Amino acid sequence: MNLRQRLLAELQRYDDEAFVALANRGLLRRAGKDLDTITPAVVDENNDALVIAVGDLRVRFDAKGLVGARCSCPAGGVCQHILSVGL
Repeated sequence: MNLRQRLLAELQRYDDEAFVALANRGLLRRAGKDLDTITPAVVDENNDALVIAVGDLRVRFDAKGLVGARCSCPAGGVCQHILSVGL
């Protein structure tokens, strides 16, 4: 199973409450609104990382999955862009 498949399998187990536990309800709401105007797209993929564009920003996933994701935005930790990709 490659990284993308593992990430998809992980994300299928998440519901709204799981996303809220990672961040907060406000960020989850904003992430959902982002998806009304932005479609995340894979921009780079290899055995070690999956990089997804969310507008002008980049979210990078590695073997740590959602909790280890990093975004190019200035927010620390799980941001609305990581949640947008997760949704």
